[in-house]
Amino acid sequence: MDEKTYSQISKDPSNKINNSLKNLLTGWKKSEFISGHTYKKLYMMMAIYPELTDLQRSHKPNYAFRNIISAVDSTLYNLAMFVHGLIIDSISKASSHMNNSYNKKLNNIQIKLDFNLVSLNVISYLQISLWT
Repeated sequence: MDEKTYSQISKDPSNKINNSLKNLLTGWKKSEFISGHTYKKLYMMMAIYPELTDLQRSHKPNYAFRNIISAVDSTLYNLAMFVHGLIIDSISKASSHMNNSYNKKLNNIQIKLDFNLVSLNVISYLQISLWT
């Protein structure tokens, strides 16, 4: 474990997080910032723990794995998505914004079984990693 980035905790923080979230959402509902329906959507009583997986990093000699944390369906996931939606809806797109036009072009393309789908991950202008 990279001790500069991660630290071990002595107690499971889940109950504290759940109680804090419930208090926050209850206050928002009482203030009519959110509806009862939104409250139920944001407060997940049966949430799951975030999931940790590791990806191998063969190009990094000191760190063999990259930790990836998926917080989908965790306690704060719906709240994060709700706040994200509020932010996205309240700011205008930058003048440099470009729509992803390839989605429309690639939607109806079928790839033959003997073909490989290649994804390019651009790291810098001089170096391109190839992942298949």
